[in-house]
Amino acid sequence: MSRPVYAVEVTAHDGTSAATYYFGSEGFCTGPSDTPANTHFDPRVVDPGNYASDMFGWVTGAQRRSAGQVVLNNADGGLDAVAAYGFDGRPIVIRRGVPGTAYPAAWQTLLTGTMEQAEFTWDEVSLLTRDRLAEVFAKPYQPTKYAGTNALPSGEEGVATDLKGKPKPRLLGKVRGISPPMTNTDKLVCQLSDGQINSVDAVYVGGSAVTAGTARASLALLESNTPGAGTYDYYLGAAGNGAFIRLASTPNLPLTVDATQGAAASDRTAAQLAKQILLAAGVASGDIDSGSVAALDTANSGVVGVWTGTEEETVGDVLQSVLRSVGADVAVDSTGKFFFARLESPSGTELTTLEAFEVLDSGGNPVERAAPATDSRGLPCYSVIVNYRKNYTVLTDTDLAGAVTAAVRNQLRQEWLATTSTDGSVQTQFLLAPQLTFESLLDSASDAATEAARLLALYKVRRDVLTVLVPQAALDGVTLRHGGIVTLQVGRFDWAGGKQFVLCGVGYQLAADEVTLRLWG
Repeated sequence: MSRPVYAVEVTAHDGTSAATYYFGSEGFCTGPSDTPANTHFDPRVVDPGNYASDMFGWVTGAQRRSAGQVVLNNADGGLDAVAAYGFDGRPIVIRRGVPGTAYPAAWQTLLTGTMEQAEFTWDEVSLLTRDRLAEVFAKPYQPTKYAGTNALPSGEEGVATDLKGKPKPRLLGKVRGISPPMTNTDKLVCQLSDGQINSVDAVYVGGSAVTAGTARASLALLESNTPGAGTYDYYLGAAGNGAFIRLASTPNLPLTVDATQGAAASDRTAAQLAKQILLAAGVASGDIDSGSVAALDTANSGVVGVWTGTEEETVGDVLQSVLRSVGADVAVDSTGKFFFARLESPSGTELTTLEAFEVLDSGGNPVERAAPATDSRGLPCYSVIVNYRKNYTVLTDTDLAGAVTAAVRNQLRQEWLATTSTDGSVQTQFLLAPQLTFESLLDSASDAATEAARLLALYKVRRDVLTVLVPQAALDGVTLRHGGIVTLQVGRFDWAGGKQFVLCGVGYQLAADEVTLRLWG
């Protein structure tokens, strides 16, 4: 047997222990030196499924897709015994290769994911699959909720009529203007984060600074000591404890706080915060590609910050807000590892080069070409605005103390500061060239300006989004990784000599042995 087949490894739990089952689109056995050794792959794979995943959706317009379905033949009832087993959340691995070659070393891993469930009909078993990103993205960002069990004047869990059931706040990096919930209304204690922080940088009432009082060594000491008049005391937290401030008197105007988490600036980058978010969501550190974390830190080491209060947020929403701040995104590779990548102008060593004979005709269009999904309508932009240093609590004039200066008053009435990078020469060729606006959680004006200049260079030239259909055989031995480079060498437009594109999406149609690539450049 010399043609490639598909192998599917499925883990299920019988209520006592988990076991792995092995299936193939054709039956074969592994060798004594393979992993697993001397194992039969039962020829039950009717359809190895369709599966797609995307990155950088803000330029391609693609929604994240990670669901798929593997269909197994059960006409003989051979799988009936596992119908009651637990498949949900268990691993599934799909590979393609030639039986007789080293398994899995010489096989191409297409998916390392998990299953939602297994559906049994009379003749078939459908395994509903998803990659690990889909599983993590949907999780609550903050699963820890206030119990509402205060027996006032004691406790920091709120009461049944205010905070009960609401998420506790979480602070990462450097943030400004947050409105912390008051967890004890008798002692005027407010929680900044459910974890330890590095510093309380400033406390304001109506935009007017409150004098810092005493740093307390424990939450108990914060609760048992009343701050001096006109000051606040604070506790920065410890392992398993949160960070709090305590006021001397009830504020008559909105309370806001600037605070910082992370021991050093190098702990507050987008890459480091994104890694913290994944770890908190239950991803093992070994399942996060450390090389991609380091690469993103090198690409942008600016300080960012994100704070969530008592409203529900998902991991996906918070993670993307952090990564988008530096033009980056997250995906899961074929081995199941999470990795980060920043959208860059396509250059460097390519994953593969596709020539005209390797591109399949799909409905009369071998290559589907579209404009990027930005607000540019497909035109290069002449200017980029980056909104930065988010003010988490926008105040009105009636919220502000009379002593607040006009300059500070104006700043506190806005959610963002902004910086602009412009190249007016673009409008010489493109009369309708637009201005693009991006939101960033970067804190520094200089970091925001650097990012604005980078984004302008990225978007002031013509860009296209291509959808290319190729046979799976053209990609045998190629490890497809989002953010990598694909060269297209087709005799149209300016592609004849080979043009590089960023790989933003991959869609497998495994039964047809076809792959759809979504490219940007």
